[in-house]
Amino acid sequence: MQPQDTLDVRPAVTSALAAHRPVVALVTSPLSNTIPWPTNIEAVRMATDAVSREGGLLAVVGVWKGKLTVGLEAGEIEALARDRNAKRASRRDLPTAVLRGWTAGTTVSASIYIAWKAGIKLVATGAIGTARSLIHDSSHSWDISSDLVELSCTPVAVVSSGARNTSRPSYAAEVLDTFRVPLVGYRTDSFPTFYMGVGSSPVSARVDTPADAARFLKLHWSMNGEGVVLAQPTPPDVALSPDELIPAVLSIENQAVRDGITRQSFSPFMMDRLNLLTRGKAHRAYLGILVANARLAVEVAKELEDK
Repeated sequence: MQPQDTLDVRPAVTSALAAHRPVVALVTSPLSNTIPWPTNIEAVRMATDAVSREGGLLAVVGVWKGKLTVGLEAGEIEALARDRNAKRASRRDLPTAVLRGWTAGTTVSASIYIAWKAGIKLVATGAIGTARSLIHDSSHSWDISSDLVELSCTPVAVVSSGARNTSRPSYAAEVLDTFRVPLVGYRTDSFPTFYMGVGSSPVSARVDTPADAARFLKLHWSMNGEGVVLAQPTPPDVALSPDELIPAVLSIENQAVRDGITRQSFSPFMMDRLNLLTRGKAHRAYLGILVANARLAVEVAKELEDK
């Protein structure tokens, strides 16, 4: 198999890009490995509608039968969303996924690489990966998401509402700073805490309109910059309060340590228990976040096309 045969950019996406129509890529690991059915498929439909209303195209990214696919079709998205044993592919896993013919949801690190290969500059997700401190007996180590590393070398902007480590979001912010990845707050001066409308870590820059965001990205990329995180707080109508979220997250993280939950299994473990502890609010928040971030991504993509 030749390298060019590994990428499958569907005709609708190719046509939209050729016509300079704004195209936004959507990360699929939340749909296949985090949010349960049918909330996950509803999130895709609502995000698709939000992007379409702005004149854009939402290109759902994933691995389909061994091809890095940009623009999964409705039946393929539903199959991936229904499969609770679906594979999850990070950037590291892509050669294996192609070689073994996987069908898989893609993480942020994999999705931004695939989107960039297709010529897409804006990617929407719920939250980026995180960095966290791990203590095992007397040893101490760090767990750093490949999302943060891939952002340091791929010139794509990811619209997110925080990092998955909701109890210590500053860790991800500090790693991004080390890798020279701008953390840009959209109408906020702090890196949002995922699921909440507020944050504590300062952002490296702030923009207040999609046009400002597009100008920032143009300048950043003209100076040989790579990835950018455009951080948008959780919409106020679905945001969880700190008193509700933080104790629940700490309880779940402690349980994960006791139960030996692996890194790969942590996201669905967290989502399931957080939704239970918040009486369904976590699912509603995640859905609202994905839709809002897809909308902002297409608004910025429109401004990039106009400049």
